[in-house]
Amino acid sequence: MNKKITLEDGVELVILNEIKHNTKTYILTDEVKDEQVQNKFNIYEKIQEGNESSIEEVTDNDLKSMLAKTLHGKLE
Repeated sequence: MNKKITLEDGVELVILNEIKHNTKTYILTDEVKDEQVQNKFNIYEKIQEGNESSIEEVTDNDLKSMLAKTLHGKLE
């Protein structure tokens, strides 16, 4: 996958993997600084509204843990 996205605050992320769960799409990301990954992983929900898409950080720790385990299994 490895698509780069830039947040409104200028932080660059690379998408490492994507998963669908309960009709929602989640992405596993790593922060990029000076073209180097930073091992600052995070999970976001991908939100599609018409032709526009955005992401929102997952803050529910139980959901984040479950998604991380599932995404990790997909990376192996």
